[in-house]
Amino acid sequence: MNIETLSARKLNDLYNKRFRENADQCAVCIAAGMGNWTARDRDEALRGQLPATDEQLAICRDWLASSVAFMEACNELDRRKHYHGSHKPIRRAA
Repeated sequence: MNIETLSARKLNDLYNKRFRENADQCAVCIAAGMGNWTARDRDEALRGQLPATDEQLAICRDWLASSVAFMEACNELDRRKHYHGSHKPIRRAA
């Protein structure tokens, strides 16, 4: 799926879906006792610089994937809004 070619409606639906997934992942982090972890803590745990259990590492990997997917949708919305003030796709000049 090429996010740049999605219609405004599909992009907003994707944003909402990824927002919910990211929020659900935050709930998983909180339930696992990682509610006070920052993104830096997550990254350090994944690099082996912060002690973490296998369960915490699995949660960190899911958290990272969720965050990256959510930010992809956010960045595309921002790019479109900055370019022409709406969420419609940017048409490339021929």
